[in-house]
Amino acid sequence: MRPIGYLSAPELATLLSQPDAAAAVRVVDVRDSDYEGGHIRGCTHVPAHQFLANVGAYAARWRNDQRVVFHCMLSQVRGPKCATRLAATLADGPPGGPDVFVLDGGWSAFVSGPARRGLCEGVDPRMWGGGQRDWGRQRDGRGVV
Repeated sequence: MRPIGYLSAPELATLLSQPDAAAAVRVVDVRDSDYEGGHIRGCTHVPAHQFLANVGAYAARWRNDQRVVFHCMLSQVRGPKCATRLAATLADGPPGGPDVFVLDGGWSAFVSGPARRGLCEGVDPRMWGGGQRDWGRQRDGRGVV
């Protein structure tokens, strides 16, 4: 089986902030009902059970992608399981295909960084902190920047 890598939330944010790099990354959110309340802008939402039931079709569809990054809420079960299944399916097919990653800490780690909030959409601030006024703003030690 092909190895699976891990990307931190800041590493993924850096990739998504650069147009050329962002075009080469497919972020796959495998959360189920916990998808409500926000997600990474431009992600592909495929609940884990749906992905696992159709992994061959997704492997064929994403074969020409450069990177596929999976995540769930914490990336402890669903995200890594889906990443492992995709890597195994790709290894059984023709050579090539994307590098497969898991977002370390999942959606929870990504959304918790104020600097990354601009890369999110559909976020309910009541669920993720900061309050309505502060959502989308970054803070340093001196106040809002």
